[in-house]
Amino acid sequence: MRSVKEATADLDRMAKTRVLLGEDFDILSGDDDKTFEMMTRPDIRSSGVISVMSNIVPGPVAEMVKALSEGNMTRANQLKDVLDPLFKVVTVNTVEMFEGSVFPASSETRCPSRQ
Repeated sequence: MRSVKEATADLDRMAKTRVLLGEDFDILSGDDDKTFEMMTRPDIRSSGVISVMSNIVPGPVAEMVKALSEGNMTRANQLKDVLDPLFKVVTVNTVEMFEGSVFPASSETRCPSRQ
């Protein structure tokens, strides 16, 4: 199996990755909160997730990925609704400092210390 982990949180970039790699590569989500969309967007077609949240709630994460893989959207949506609040807990927005000025960070930072 050939695969790439996409953890950029940039869905347009992920779609470009799919175009560049073609169907011979699996794309795996590295962003728990993006997994559902990555697996359901036809221009990305992620195969699954390398998950931080599976350290906390392995069953629901695995079940959501399985439901998505099998096309069981009713169950996948139920699990996404349950997991979404947890996904927000492990995402921290940051502020960067540059020579005394504060700038909003251009991306989100995952907080691995909450694994």
